[in-house]
Amino acid sequence: MTMQSENLCKSIILLLISFLTFLTPGHSRAATEKAKVVKFGTLAPEGSTWLEQWKNIAREIEEKAGGTIRIKTYGGGVLGDEIDMLRLMKLGQLQVGGFTVLGITKAVPEMAVLELPFLFRNFKEIDYIRKKMLSEFQKYFEKRGFILLTWLDQGFVKIYSQKPLQSLQDLRNARVWAWSGEEMAIKTFEAWGIKPIPLPVPDVYMGLQAGIIDTIYTTPLACVALQWFTNINYIIDINMRYEPGAIIGTRRYWESLSPREKEITLEANKKHLDAVLESVRRDQDKAYQEMIHHGKKVIHFSKADMEAIQKASRKFWFELADKLYPRSLLEKILRHLEEYRSQKK
Repeated sequence: MTMQSENLCKSIILLLISFLTFLTPGHSRAATEKAKVVKFGTLAPEGSTWLEQWKNIAREIEEKAGGTIRIKTYGGGVLGDEIDMLRLMKLGQLQVGGFTVLGITKAVPEMAVLELPFLFRNFKEIDYIRKKMLSEFQKYFEKRGFILLTWLDQGFVKIYSQKPLQSLQDLRNARVWAWSGEEMAIKTFEAWGIKPIPLPVPDVYMGLQAGIIDTIYTTPLACVALQWFTNINYIIDINMRYEPGAIIGTRRYWESLSPREKEITLEANKKHLDAVLESVRRDQDKAYQEMIHHGKKVIHFSKADMEAIQKASRKFWFELADKLYPRSLLEKILRHLEEYRSQKK
């Protein structure tokens, strides 16, 4: 064998060894690719139902992606308020966020229709609308440059106060907080004859302690999770409105994923949806009972005050149509609700 032939044989052998090594179990494309780092931000504090459920979703995505996706979670508002997180998403510094009403409606204003006061009566109605209209809401997100990965629940909002507010007039005389920039809450309170005091969520706890505000609104679970309940004494038992939650991704992030990674992400979110809804609703009831156990007293407004509040609220449903959300969207929701309520009758 000549020297040239011997060198050729060695080259072929090395090539075969390399090829066989590539086919060996444990060697995959994922091992040679740099993992995509996906940053997730939320106001939900550590230990809260929402954040723990997200961690379950994130863990499943990472495992099934086989190393091509690595998710970093930033809870407790460490990245700022929801407006700050949306800014980071637009800059490409945050890929996914878990949002409540302010972030959702700033990203996609049409979603404000879901938080109209007294629109929904219970979670079954919400589930019906989610089933009927999810794909339509997803299209609004896509138009705005986002992807709606999951439509969750925050729950039904109640009002909490430091003083015993026995009537609508008492509420009008209180120092009522509204989330800065949360137009629906501000509009609702104004319709009730209240001029609210705007503050971002991270300032509410100190605002209650300092006496800047003495009355707040949120879901029972959020009130406990954020420790606001330690600064209030009374619960006004009004289901003021429903608040949606959502896991939202940027289109830029979504387009960076492979078809398989997109499928894994959607499947993980869908798989855990029922568990998230069940745990959030269960924990809302537990949080409400926990506050009562800690001595918070429940106040019920008179029938006349409730009728006045509801009448004032429904009046601006259509006043806001074609300003915050399309009139046709509101009308479609109302038709579906009438359909559902007729079936129940």
